[in-house]
Amino acid sequence: GAPEDVISPLNPLESDSQGTISRFGRFNPLIRIASSGRTSGLAVAGLNFKFSDKVSLELAYTASNAALASGQGGISGGDTKIAAQFVFKPADVLTLGVGYANAYTFGNTLSSGLNSDSIGASNANAAGISGIRSNTVVGSLIWDITKKFTFNTWGAWTFADTTGTTTASTTFTSWMAALSGKDLFTEGDLAAVMFGQPLYRSSVGGVATGSTDTPYHLEALYRFRVSKNISITPGVYFVFNPNSLSTN
Repeated sequence: GAPEDVISPLNPLESDSQGTISRFGRFNPLIRIASSGRTSGLAVAGLNFKFSDKVSLELAYTASNAALASGQGGISGGDTKIAAQFVFKPADVLTLGVGYANAYTFGNTLSSGLNSDSIGASNANAAGISGIRSNTVVGSLIWDITKKFTFNTWGAWTFADTTGTTTASTTFTSWMAALSGKDLFTEGDLAAVMFGQPLYRSSVGGVATGSTDTPYHLEALYRFRVSKNISITPGVYFVFNPNSLSTN
């Protein structure tokens, strides 16, 4: 399975083929951390408590990478994550979400697939680091400005600490904002532009990095309906300072 089978992405542009064309445009770190690059598959268990039409609580447990199990994470000892998200819809045009995830990932990586996500050195197998324990908090908002136009955004903070003989801590930040319009010219059309910051080391050991190599992502797309059963979604995106290096 996948975390988004249980935890709502809270992103109207999230789609396998009908919305954003990038990984960053689809999912925030709450969903992505401890979820990527695992050829052995991902196991997911979850619950969704719907208190009313306006309030729900989503809970998920994921496990992967059991072949590299270190015995430090969850039931399988590999990469594991426990996540919860509170979703509140105070009005028909507004959806709010607050999420939290506690994860353990093997090696010097958050296993997010979102920019450089190691602690300190970029080497995923840095000496003395057996894994990373992380706590992630995400806030999300979807606002239907009109029947045609929607604004959505999210912001995330991840507080990570190494396990093993090397002790280090890092704070990662990430955010995204998007404006989309549907049925602008014909029924089924969708136009969108989004801009944000992929996962970025904002501080190391409690000290701000002050780096000018902050990564940014700019994307635009336009889905148009060819027929009742066929649509095409051309899109383009630019990544500035990929992997947090201006030379890239």
